[in-house]
Amino acid sequence: MLEDADVKAEILVDAEAAAVRLGVTNKTDEVLQVAWAEISIVRSDGIAATLRPDADLGWVPPGATLEARLFPIVLPHEGGAAAANRGRRFHLNVPVIVRREPKVYHFTLTAQLH
Repeated sequence: MLEDADVKAEILVDAEAAAVRLGVTNKTDEVLQVAWAEISIVRSDGIAATLRPDADLGWVPPGATLEARLFPIVLPHEGGAAAANRGRRFHLNVPVIVRREPKVYHFTLTAQLH
C-alpha cells in the first residue's frame, strides 16, 4: 500500500493469474480520473507493456475505492527464467487527473520467488 494526501493505492501482483490488482482510493473531495487504459509496467531493462483493466471502471468518486484487475502481466512461474527475475524491479505507472491536474503515480515493484 502506498498513499499521499490525495490517493491511496493498494497493489498486488498475481503472476499465476497474469494480473495486477490495483485498488485506488480517492482521498479528495473531487472526482478522481484514472486513465485505466494507459496504465503501464516497465521492466528494469526498459521494455514496457500496457496493462488493461478487465472492466471499464470510470471515475473514482470522493472517498470511494475502485479495484481493477489489470492484464496481461507475463512472468515465468518456474525454472531459470523465473529465477532470473528474482530481485528485478518493475515500474508501474498510473496516470490520473487529481484536483484537475494531470499526474502520474510511479510505483516500484520488486520480483520475489516463493
